Amino acid sequence: MKTYRTIRLLSILIISLLAFANNLDAQTNTNLGTDAGNSGSNNTSIGYKAGNVVTGYENTLLGSSAGILQTSGYRNIFIGFAPGYSQSTGSYNLFAGWKSGFYNTTGIGNIMFGMESGFNNTGTYNVFVGHSSGRNNTGSHNVFIGNHAGYSETGSNKLVIDNYGDNSPLIYGEFDHDFVTINNKLGIGTTNISDSISLKVNGAILAKKVYITVDNFPDYVFKRDYDLMPLHKLNSYIKDHKHLPGIPSEKEAVKDGVDLGELNKILLKKVEELTLYIIDQDKRIKELEDKVN
Repeated sequence: MKTYRTIRLLSILIISLLAFANNLDAQTNTNLGTDAGNSGSNNTSIGYKAGNVVTGYENTLLGSSAGILQTSGYRNIFIGFAPGYSQSTGSYNLFAGWKSGFYNTTGIGNIMFGMESGFNNTGTYNVFVGHSSGRNNTGSHNVFIGNHAGYSETGSNKLVIDNYGDNSPLIYGEFDHDFVTINNKLGIGTTNISDSISLKVNGAILAKKVYITVDNFPDYVFKRDYDLMPLHKLNSYIKDHKHLPGIPSEKEAVKDGVDLGELNKILLKKVEELTLYIIDQDKRIKELEDKVN
């Protein structure tokens, strides 16, 4: 009789310990709200149906319907109304804002901050910051910053910094091709940029090569019908104006600067004209030598 009672007491004790252990596991989750939380471990689900079917671990789901379909994903943070609504197995995501990351299901390592940011995105390792930034994007490895930045951009490996969401953002780049574009004016060391200037640098520029596109080149100087100014007229022009014809004066250059591409063409033209003068002088000298001989 005593043996039976002992076995019964041990059985009750074991069942109680198991129940207590299960209760301890359950206590690793914090659930608050109608149908908030489900299972898994170390999850925090606060809000109506937040983490309704969650089975993963270390998720923080705050807000009505936050991560409502989240299952085995882990270490996600969803804040707001229905952020990560369709997320199921994705992990390491941060969605903050009304319906941010709404249709992202399995993405990893996304940061979407702002109302409807990354709304339709299904990719991974994106950073969208701003209201509706990357809203219609479905790619991966993008960085969109600003109100509606990258709103219609659908590709991957893009950089967009803008505040309007148009097709010509202020800053656009492609990580996979290693380039960035400024779609307007750029000032380095200055903010005083006129409408006619695209790039203004208040300082030195160091480069190994500089290419300047041109529409024409002054080889027309060597054509037979070219009207080469006689030397006596050139001499008079220099005496009157104190600079070569066709070249900006010192006053103009100091005031307005010089167009390097245009100035190089003018200098080449002068070199070619000088060559013609030398050829003509050489011809005259030979004629005189012949006469002397």
